[in-house]
Amino acid sequence: MKHGHYKDRTYQSWDHMIQRCTNPRYKQYKDYGGRGITICDRWKKFVNFLEDMGERPLKCSLDRIDNNNGYYKENCRWINTVTNNRNKRNNNLITHNGKTQCLIAWANEMKMSYQIIQWRLKHGWSIEKALTIPTRKLKRR
Repeated sequence: MKHGHYKDRTYQSWDHMIQRCTNPRYKQYKDYGGRGITICDRWKKFVNFLEDMGERPLKCSLDRIDNNNGYYKENCRWINTVTNNRNKRNNNLITHNGKTQCLIAWANEMKMSYQIIQWRLKHGWSIEKALTIPTRKLKRR
C-alpha cells in the first residue's frame, strides 16, 4: 500500500466501513449496506478518507452523526465509546424541555437511576414526572 497505513487503526476503521456498506457477506451488512447506507465516492479511496478525517484517535471509532445517512465528511466524526453508544439507532430517545437524548444520558444528567426512570416510563409515567420526581431514599434501621 502506498499510504503506509495498512493494518493501523485508521485503515481498519476505513476497511470496516467499506465492508459494512458493500459486502453482503459481511456480518453487519444488513444494518448498513443492506438498509441503504452508502459511502461517498471520494471515500472509496483510503487516502481521501484519511485526508478528510485524519488519524483515528485512541479509544475512538468512526461515527455517523445522522444514522440514517451515509458516510461522508460532513456526517462523520471520531467519537469515544460512550458517545457512540448514545448515538445508536436502537436507542430510546426522550425529549424533555426541548432537549432530546437517550435514557442513560437523562439518568446521568438528572442524577437518577436508569432503571428507575425506565420502570416509571414502562408503567405509564409521563416523561416530565419520570425525570423530575425525586426517588425515595430508603430508611436505614
